[in-house]
Amino acid sequence: MDLNISNVINIQVAQAGTGISQYNTSNLALFTRDTPGGGFGAGAFKIYLDPTGVATDFGTGSNTYQMALQVFSQQPNILANNGYLVIIPFLTSETIDAAIQRTQGIVQYFGVMCAEITTQVNMLAAAADIQTMNKIAFWVSRTSADILPGGMLDLLRSGNLHQNRGL
Repeated sequence: MDLNISNVINIQVAQAGTGISQYNTSNLALFTRDTPGGGFGAGAFKIYLDPTGVATDFGTGSNTYQMALQVFSQQPNILANNGYLVIIPFLTSETIDAAIQRTQGIVQYFGVMCAEITTQVNMLAAAADIQTMNKIAFWVSRTSADILPGGMLDLLRSGNLHQNRGL
């Protein structure tokens, strides 16, 4: 029996984009307004597996380093499941929701944190975006009124923004 040459199928395999990797819920994005040093490079993000590199790029006095230190000191931490911390500097005047939209497709992350206390308007805009994605966001406040009924963090609960957590 002869094999008919018309049954041959040609295929091409495209490689995933540079920043796209296997989906991992242990990957955490930290958005920051701290200015990185020259070692950060010109990219939109940088991946870290320990706080030492964050200290080098942002300095030990930065909010970014202090938050990274807390992330990596938790046990178990994001590394236990082959996760990483990706730090994404904001562009000038960029809001958190715009930064999340900008980084979709260039780097994979599941958790979202911000190295600043954001405004209620910006938090709610980003929280609404998070609801449509396979992500979870963590929002921080130092004001006790924000957890009271009608407060910024209470609006996450009352607005059914269940993929967002207030801290």
